[in-house]
Amino acid sequence: LSDVTQVELYRSGAPAHLPAPIGGVLRLVTHLRPEPWRRFALVVGSFGQRHLQLASGGAQRLVRHALSVSYRGSAGDYTYYNDRETLYNGRDDEPNAVRTNNRSTLLRLRLVVEAPLWSGLVRAQVLAHVNDRGIPGPGAVSAHAAKSSQDEALGSLSFRRQARGVDVRATAHVMKGGR
Repeated sequence: LSDVTQVELYRSGAPAHLPAPIGGVLRLVTHLRPEPWRRFALVVGSFGQRHLQLASGGAQRLVRHALSVSYRGSAGDYTYYNDRETLYNGRDDEPNAVRTNNRSTLLRLRLVVEAPLWSGLVRAQVLAHVNDRGIPGPGAVSAHAAKSSQDEALGSLSFRRQARGVDVRATAHVMKGGR
């Protein structure tokens, strides 16, 4: 929370570049730290879950930057107790049934660069993610070839300046997505 510089609350409607649920949006705006920093995370869990994150940031002269790359995935195939919806007949139960095609892969990239310009601050940001996952099908029935893929990229360029006690901003966003 020490990096949060501003909290924006949008009740009901929100700017076009933010998701707009009915209740509104709470946006935490952060600043980039000038001191060099690095982060590494590796997590391994059940059902073949794994997560890897590499991030770094800092400043070169007047330009501050941050880069984060992460991967999250799971094998997804897991065992479960299948009673075949016959609650009172234990003879047809399958105690080690395997639910297949639950695999998932998510790749994310975030790059932010800030620099002073014309007594203000210009900020460029690129966010991208690729999500690929299997669709398991209903109950114990596997849908082996079914999958869902989604890729999105968001780029923004903003300029911010204090003028006579008023915060003046100009922002442009570009979004590209596919399924």
